[in-house]
Amino acid sequence: MMNKLKHFLILLLLCFVLISCQSNDHVIETIYDHLTATVLIEENFEKYQEQINELESEEHEIYNELIGLGDDDKEEIKELTKEAIYILDEKMEYIQLIKETLAESRKEFIKIEPFIDQVKDEVQLEYVNKMYDTMIKRYESYDKVYDSNVDSVQLTNELYEGFSSDDISAADIYSLIGDINDSYEAIIEANEQFNKETILYNGLKADFYELLDQNE
Repeated sequence: MMNKLKHFLILLLLCFVLISCQSNDHVIETIYDHLTATVLIEENFEKYQEQINELESEEHEIYNELIGLGDDDKEEIKELTKEAIYILDEKMEYIQLIKETLAESRKEFIKIEPFIDQVKDEVQLEYVNKMYDTMIKRYESYDKVYDSNVDSVQLTNELYEGFSSDDISAADIYSLIGDINDSYEAIIEANEQFNKETILYNGLKADFYELLDQNE
């Protein structure tokens, strides 16, 4: 009788272990699916950023043309400022697209949060926690990138409107240029933080995927 009871308890324990392993596998699979979906949502991110870079190059060329013109070139100045403002509007559309993309990405990514505490494997849990914290910091750091870009576009827009206006002084123009330069510094700083968090997250994700492959 005692032997039968022991066998029963061993079988019961094995069942619990098997169920626990299966449960953990299901949780990890769910988390993996959300991580993959996040990548797919952001697949156009680089393309949007490339478009922004190209527009910035075009706008910079126009700026260089404008500062080489004088008071006798008012018609050409007006045409160039119109073109520059159009480019800024287009640039703002891509900036907005990136913001919307990351908002959608974040909405998908945070779906893993309810499953984190269900991860039984301690090593896997550590990676998931680090990935989650890093990715949230990444989203938050882009908010600063976005705000800095918006400020810069608005200031640059004011500058081009000033170029074609007779009511703005040279002092005001120089003041705007100073503010724009400050906004560029803010963009660079915010982008550096965003890129840092992105690289850190991608490294953690690669290590996590490698860990999962080893456990298969």
